[in-house]
Amino acid sequence: MGCNLLQHLWSISRIMNKKKLNELNSLKITSGGYEGMDYIVPVLTVEEYLAKKEPFYSEFILLPDGRIIEAKPSHAYVLESLVNHLNEEKFDFSPTWYIEERFYHTGAVACWLESQSGFEELTEAQEETLRILEEKEEIKLNYSHYSREKINYFFSIMGNITRGSACFC
Repeated sequence: MGCNLLQHLWSISRIMNKKKLNELNSLKITSGGYEGMDYIVPVLTVEEYLAKKEPFYSEFILLPDGRIIEAKPSHAYVLESLVNHLNEEKFDFSPTWYIEERFYHTGAVACWLESQSGFEELTEAQEETLRILEEKEEIKLNYSHYSREKINYFFSIMGNITRGSACFC
């Protein structure tokens, strides 16, 4: 299959993933040994997050629709659990590209007090949420994402790194 066709298929998959994420109200953590523990974290609007967050602590995952999941127990476990949720089963991550896969498949952004990281440009809803949090002095807006060259390279090898992985439904 050509690279452009694969990119098109992955683009369709991402659209379907965004729909699943928009319907998400809470997330069961399904990674890092939490699989059988019923550890569930809520998905919050920025207003809900601000009302319940701890002072001086801003670690969360920002979904494409601007909603927030606190990074509990960790950013990595929440991102991996999101991918598992979208995949409807445990996803088989590449040992080399697992961070990029987590960001790409979810469109999410990992956020800390002084920085935010994602796969590519922010959505309008993500920009709005980060702007609100910056205005409330809860974060320092400092977003970074992969370069166009790295994204293109990732797309060019994605077919090889996902072979043997479960396919998104």
